[in-house]
Amino acid sequence: MFLASFSLGIAQEEAPELEALKVTATPFDKSSEDLAQPWYVIAEEELNRLMQATLGETLGWKPGVSSTSFTGGASRPIIRGHGGNRVRILSNGLGTQDLSNTSPDHAITIDPLMVEQVEILRGPATLLYGGAANGGAVNIIDGRMPPSLPTETSGGVSAGYIGASEGKYASLKFDIPTGKYVFHFDATFRDSKDYTTPSFNPHAGEEHEEHDEDEHDEDEHDEDEGPVSFVDNSFMDFEDKAVGLTYFGESSKFGILFNRVDTKYGALTEEHHHEEEEEEEEEHEEEEHEEEVGRPFIDMTQDRLTLSASFDLDTDLINSISGSYIFSDYYHGEWEDADELGTAFDLESQETRWEIAHSAIADFSGIVGFQINIDELTLPEVESSYAGNNITGVDTDKSALFILEEKSLTEALQWEVGGRVESTSHELTGNTTKRNRDYDAVSGSTSLIYDYSDEFKLAASFNYSERAPSAEELYSNGVHHATATHITGDDSLGLEISKGWDFSIKKVAGSFTGELVFFSTNYDGYIYQAESEEEEDHEEEEHAHAERHYAGVDASFQGFEANLSFPVFEDGDRALFLRGMFDYVNAENDTDNENLPRIPPMRIGAALEYTYGSFLGTLEARHAFEQDDLAHGETVTPSFTMLNARVDYQVFNEDKAWNAFVEARNLTDELAYNSSSYRKALAPLPGRSINFGLNYKF
Repeated sequence: MFLASFSLGIAQEEAPELEALKVTATPFDKSSEDLAQPWYVIAEEELNRLMQATLGETLGWKPGVSSTSFTGGASRPIIRGHGGNRVRILSNGLGTQDLSNTSPDHAITIDPLMVEQVEILRGPATLLYGGAANGGAVNIIDGRMPPSLPTETSGGVSAGYIGASEGKYASLKFDIPTGKYVFHFDATFRDSKDYTTPSFNPHAGEEHEEHDEDEHDEDEHDEDEGPVSFVDNSFMDFEDKAVGLTYFGESSKFGILFNRVDTKYGALTEEHHHEEEEEEEEEHEEEEHEEEVGRPFIDMTQDRLTLSASFDLDTDLINSISGSYIFSDYYHGEWEDADELGTAFDLESQETRWEIAHSAIADFSGIVGFQINIDELTLPEVESSYAGNNITGVDTDKSALFILEEKSLTEALQWEVGGRVESTSHELTGNTTKRNRDYDAVSGSTSLIYDYSDEFKLAASFNYSERAPSAEELYSNGVHHATATHITGDDSLGLEISKGWDFSIKKVAGSFTGELVFFSTNYDGYIYQAESEEEEDHEEEEHAHAERHYAGVDASFQGFEANLSFPVFEDGDRALFLRGMFDYVNAENDTDNENLPRIPPMRIGAALEYTYGSFLGTLEARHAFEQDDLAHGETVTPSFTMLNARVDYQVFNEDKAWNAFVEARNLTDELAYNSSSYRKALAPLPGRSINFGLNYKF
């Protein structure tokens, strides 16, 4: 559950072994264990066992990775305490062109069902994919454009049920080769209700309680207080359909793909909660999470066109040229109820990225390339987080040049060095007094990896990164109901500068395998939402909102991550493995000598995996320690322990594979809160859930 996936024991003579998975998001043909940066690669078989409804929840217990856990439909990965713009979500090396980086209630337009491999880069050395992502990157490989020409039709079908949300999901995909062409089709469907939890009080410990409220609000809260046993308005409907065609020439490849995402999910707001548990449970049994008056929801669509090309030149100077272009039309509407649109965003995006892989020059091999992003954000004439500044649109253009090179200093010592120069401009429309802003940022990194022995590798990296402020950090001025905040930007913010290092010890062979990573990053002008000391009045609003403003401070992040795999015994087609993980991050606002908000706690996890023939049984425990390192306005998040169990049955028959599973998550029905969530008191993690499913690949 914690380390790279391995093939299940299928009546085989040798025990299963960990595979060294290739990382596609680097120009070097290497496995994750041979890279100086702390990569973590998850293959499709392990993803099937980890999979939940959102990418954040799926990856949320990998070392160094947690999640925002906002609602059943929106949860984004957090890497080493960083989220939002500092963590870039990539689809086959290019951005997702959605607004998930701007707010925790905004969903990622990727469903884990269609993912074949996930590559997690922890740390700020993401120079190939964006200077803003100094917290890390998650690269999703979906296989919609096959890397090589298949010889026969292939595909897969999946279906399953999630007990806590009465969720149903299904997916299918096909790759059909015809001569030098491959036709691709896939579709994903997901449908879930509000998920159940152990009984809890949605107002206990909520951050807004520390602020004064008028008597009217207090009376309303007194009437509504009481225990509930599910998270109100956490339903989700999701659809993603794609069709594509790829051509394979003798030394070239061209691909075209179109996909459409359409999703609706509940918007978590305090104003719409259960008044009485039994009455609401009866209603939920009768309704199919239709959008009723009084049930706010988010309606999101995205049309996305992808063009891709690669050329193998194999000249004395250039080995290959490859690149992609994406055009995306994204719409996001936040509805107060079925008839009233509260906030809306239209985002038209273009992104292109090209790489040139060159032959060895002075013993250096690597790539040079460029990347261009053009985002046109339009705000319809409804309430928005920019409304207070009379902004009707923001055009953001980014252009970058990057380079990454590798050289063998000795037979055992490898050196990597890279750099990125990026320009960002924000141009406003509307009757606003706010300024257009332009930034030039320079970032660089250098890394060493040393093969100490056949079993041990040592790696170290040092990096310097400059990040331009995002549009919401500069220009926000409005109420955000989902996070119960009124947010104000600052158009005088400068570049955010970080300096950091990583050091890792990797054991890649022997009686056990694993990795231990230490990291530290210091920031000048770290931009975050600081809570204002005084609450401002917004008479037009029915409910109180915490006042927050974007500010730049000195900040520091330190921590470590560990994972291990140990074979307890191996006997023919039977084997028992012990796997474990441990991570910790400490994040401080050094300017004000206080903690930064919404930081994940120290965590530890362990899993026993037993294989016998076609069976794999897993028993897993996850423990999150109490988070009492609090920022202003935060409350203590209690510790929790979750126990999960799963049984898989898998059969291989030539090129076909069947996998059926039954799993129980949160077996003890533990009440658990996520300290990284904006509205943790309203949305604890799901309670006991019995899930089952079937996967078929051919």
